[in-house]
Amino acid sequence: MILTPELEAQVPEHLRLLRGRMGCPFHGSTQSRSLKIFDDGGFYCHKCQASGVTQENHAQWLANNPLKKTRPAIKPIPLPKKRDTKKDNPPLGDAQAKAYETWQAKLAFGGEPYLQSRRIPLHLAKAYGLGYKPPKEPFFMTESNHGVGNDERIVVPHTTPEGTVVSLYSRATNAESDFKHIHLRGNKGIFNAPAFNLMGEPLFVCEGAFDALSLLALGFKRVVAVFGLSGFRW
Repeated sequence: MILTPELEAQVPEHLRLLRGRMGCPFHGSTQSRSLKIFDDGGFYCHKCQASGVTQENHAQWLANNPLKKTRPAIKPIPLPKKRDTKKDNPPLGDAQAKAYETWQAKLAFGGEPYLQSRRIPLHLAKAYGLGYKPPKEPFFMTESNHGVGNDERIVVPHTTPEGTVVSLYSRATNAESDFKHIHLRGNKGIFNAPAFNLMGEPLFVCEGAFDALSLLALGFKRVVAVFGLSGFRW
């Protein structure tokens, strides 16, 4: 900042310069001489923290304080190498893909009551790839051949922006379930990731798939769900 004669003239008469102090024109002093002017022409206000130099000393101050001395050199930070997300997200394996197709076909027969409770139209759920996994059928098997997610579940696809299904998420229809949310192990994607490719409207980012489906049911098209708070990809 530069303290000009015009600014000094705005200071009330009872706060004009006296023994190196004056009222501050930058915040409009009315009671105290809070602005200190130093011998080299620099100034500092102890109330609003305004600082700079008087106009009559500006040229000399620039000569004594060149830019290269007052600002550190900016070192460019190299950008990280772009990861190939296609390699990180292969499509579902054959067995899981076949199970997913079966669950999609069963959506109208078992999943509609839960969808109605969430006010999600059946035709919309079908259009976005949802499925229904009946009870007594595991969502997936562990390496020790233990079935996981044997209760009734709605299945939702993880996708890439190209539309490839790379994983599955399941939501228990029973609100008292100990494991309401289960994902396949391994690769992850985003629900409705092809929405990244749409243009002309804002992108709505939801935490859960059913939040996203609620917005889709209201007519919004560019909506994704990232399956949690740390799942934002692409």
